[in-house]
Amino acid sequence: MAKPKTTHHCPKDNRGQGNCRKALRTALRKRLYCPAHQTYCPHKDCDDRVHLKTELCVKCVTRKATEEREKKEEEKKRKEKAEVDKKKASMAQSERDRNMKNKKK
Repeated sequence: MAKPKTTHHCPKDNRGQGNCRKALRTALRKRLYCPAHQTYCPHKDCDDRVHLKTELCVKCVTRKATEEREKKEEEKKRKEKAEVDKKKASMAQSERDRNMKNKKK
């Protein structure tokens, strides 16, 4: 009987398959890795399996992207508010200057 094919990208041994088992696909990269070389996602609240300790799972990648997008939107709103406040202060100052000028006449 033929041995099942385990062609995949395990870093363990480039020459042979070593203790590799039948290959499975990881969710993020869609590449084949054996379960012996998969680890859990490094994020503390996640229990998905990934290939490397440095690789995040799909849920963590989308969560991180969402957080970054929200942070950028928050920063943009803060800048817009600061700009509006600056314009209001400038307009108030110019109004005071005009009033002082009119009083002198």
